[in-house]
Amino acid sequence: MRTMTLNAVAHESDLLDDFSPRVGVSALSIRDARQSPTVLLPDNRIPSMADPYNQAVQHADYRLGDLLGDSQLGLELLTGSHTSLAAPVVGAHTIELGHPSRWLGDGWMMLTTGARLRNKPQVQRDLIVELQEASASCLGFGVGHSFKSVPPALLDEARKRDFPVVMVPEATQFRDIERAVSNSTQSVEASTFIRLSSLQRNLMRALSDANPLQSILQRVGRVLHATVVVMSADGQIKAANGTVPATEIAHELTRLADSEELVMNIGEWHVLASRVEGPCMASPPWLVVASRGIPISGGLTAAVIQITAPLVDAVCRLSATTVAQDRATRESLLDSVLENNSGAADSATLSARIAALGIGFGPECRAVVMRERRGPADRASSAAFSEDAASWLHSALEQSDVPYLLTRRSNEVVVVLCNEATLRSACGNMSMKWPTATVGVGRPIQRLDDVRDSYRDAHLAVQHLDLQESRNLLYYDDLDLVTQLLREVPRERFEAKAASMVEVLENNPTQLEALRAYFANNRDIKLAAEAIYLHPNTLRYRLDRLEQALGRSLREPSVTASLYCVLTLMDRVPERGGSSGDGRRRPADARVVEMHHAFGAATGRQIP
Repeated sequence: MRTMTLNAVAHESDLLDDFSPRVGVSALSIRDARQSPTVLLPDNRIPSMADPYNQAVQHADYRLGDLLGDSQLGLELLTGSHTSLAAPVVGAHTIELGHPSRWLGDGWMMLTTGARLRNKPQVQRDLIVELQEASASCLGFGVGHSFKSVPPALLDEARKRDFPVVMVPEATQFRDIERAVSNSTQSVEASTFIRLSSLQRNLMRALSDANPLQSILQRVGRVLHATVVVMSADGQIKAANGTVPATEIAHELTRLADSEELVMNIGEWHVLASRVEGPCMASPPWLVVASRGIPISGGLTAAVIQITAPLVDAVCRLSATTVAQDRATRESLLDSVLENNSGAADSATLSARIAALGIGFGPECRAVVMRERRGPADRASSAAFSEDAASWLHSALEQSDVPYLLTRRSNEVVVVLCNEATLRSACGNMSMKWPTATVGVGRPIQRLDDVRDSYRDAHLAVQHLDLQESRNLLYYDDLDLVTQLLREVPRERFEAKAASMVEVLENNPTQLEALRAYFANNRDIKLAAEAIYLHPNTLRYRLDRLEQALGRSLREPSVTASLYCVLTLMDRVPERGGSSGDGRRRPADARVVEMHHAFGAATGRQIP
């Protein structure tokens, strides 16, 4: 943000209190004069703080009403409307030469005795025109020297243009006016410096609060008597000390997105906004000050924003760093638990670190696996989903203030969550955001060692959902008894006994394909043959060859059950073609699901 003069930042209400004793015009009239509507530029654009109009307004700490209120000077306002009292006076300069605008700046007062204006009514009129075009604050005309009174032509032109002309009595020296203006602006500048320093110290103390961003906004709001918000251009609010018309403000921020600072009127709301660079939100945030019904003091607000914005930026960066570190810690802890690469001592340390995050194992604590429903989608889509879903879940759970662990594994999101209501709410919101997302929930986690079991349960449940397009959420508790029992038995115990069957199936992939089709189509030869584009007799032939290789009949229930267990638990059995859709061998758990459903169809059992 640009550097501003301290003269532009005094508090409006404080100025009224400080100046009222020596101002002849009432403080109320000055306040009313200041509450004029926002001026639009010629292109109907609301001026930003960098526009010349607002720069002039920002120097309005010492005003014409304040100068007229100095009884020792005896000044009298001859022309100019009620709003002229609020005209800024940043300096006073005596000029008796032609084209005085060469020596005047915005908000300056010209003092003259009219030595060059005698008998020149048109020159008198031209002087008023020139001063107004130069944005001079007013004309001080000294009488009793060249003129006994202010010339009529000059007053007539000033009235037409609503330009303030002040009569300076003969007894008042111009140097006294110049000194009064200079001393007043310097005193305002000094007091403003003190107050801004105090404000800055006050805001710095907010950094030690539990929620520093919220504390900063509350303190700034009390100083400005306004609502202060950190929000994005899409209307998302990061923090606020009150309510504002966020949708309407966001629309203006989007429309004028190229600007760094904006001043706008939205209905009865007066709004000043400045862009913040810190990573508070996904899109660039804005620091917004809004007041309902009461115009904002541009100079004060801009100066306070200049002080506040770097602090907001710092808080955002510190917060982003803290959040990133916290998320990395949660991911690392869960990865360590799932990989089971720690000894007893390390397990105790892991348990302590997990407990320090507020996670208490119990009936509501479960592992959850989330992923896109498996299908023809490419791996890049699944990876993008897991990344987006993990970030979204982190944010949602952080806002819920619920203890959790979260990590990403093989394009899946794995969460350990100990709150049933939050779990169901997150799953519902995720389904609305990602309709293709599926969620598997494991058994309750009573101790650290249960995390891996619950994770495997959730993984199995989410794989079952690949074959159940009508569902997006499945608890391990809802799986049938056979699947749960098979999941409990260590796979290595079957390897020796099932080795002969495994060898037959591995060596006869066409017979394996026939067996799967036979089971999947409820042992209907015709339907099974159609499913794999074979003649029914060819299918019968392949099944007969399989029976010969096994030395057993497929009509025997024990053979059917044995084949089901082998196909379910032995991950060395290849699928037709030996690979999944992405060119890799399908994991065993995927075949667990498929063959389990095939077995259910073959035996007539209802599979959940």
